[in-house]
Amino acid sequence: MCMTALANTAGMPRRPEQPKTWTLYKVAAKAIWLGTVEAPDKGAAIEAGAKEFKTDAWRLYAMPRQ
Repeated sequence: MCMTALANTAGMPRRPEQPKTWTLYKVAAKAIWLGTVEAPDKGAAIEAGAKEFKTDAWRLYAMPRQ
């Protein structure tokens, strides 16, 4: 069996994550759409949304936009 056919990707540099677009909702009796933000992950999207929409971070829910 030839072991040279396997790719060695351990030393390859990773591309920096591109910011995704996240849709933010405020959690209430019904989910209220607030808007969209760009952030690399869900936690960063919630923090950015809390600042932008002037609300508490624990009230927000982020979904990746497709």
